[in-house]
Amino acid sequence: MLQLLAAYKQSGPLTDAEVAERTGLMRTSVIPRRRELMKRGLVVEVGSRKNEQSGVTNTTFGLP
Repeated sequence: MLQLLAAYKQSGPLTDAEVAERTGLMRTSVIPRRRELMKRGLVVEVGSRKNEQSGVTNTTFGLP
């Protein structure tokens, strides 16, 4: 979970895919860790960002 916190601290709001890319973790590993950090109040939903390639809008998360 420290890897995730470090990624948010260094890069600001990120999608789960962006966190996976920066940390080297699989996205399926990022999501439960991020959820746990949210339960603890260490990470919050910040907004959303549209992926220009796919057109999909993804939620961004960051430090409170």
